[in-house]
Amino acid sequence: MLPLPAIVTAAGTLVLIGLARPLDALLLGEEPARSLGVPVERMKHLLIGLSALMTGVLVAYSGSIGFVGLIIPHAVRSLVGVSHRHVVPL
Repeated sequence: MLPLPAIVTAAGTLVLIGLARPLDALLLGEEPARSLGVPVERMKHLLIGLSALMTGVLVAYSGSIGFVGLIIPHAVRSLVGVSHRHVVPL
């Protein structure tokens, strides 16, 4: 049962690591990100689709999401800062 969730998680993580710079630009807001060349609407659709795919597959295989799964990203962000280059892998 583990190969599909592992593949989806690894692929999603690699995509997010590749998008670290545009994600950091989006932290500034939509207009500044757009002026930096980020296709904001396309990024929104991509991120919503990717997060829905990853969450759907992982919840289907592991069960409902617990509180720990919701708090970990916020804890990591408070420890290493807001750069997606560090937050996504952790």
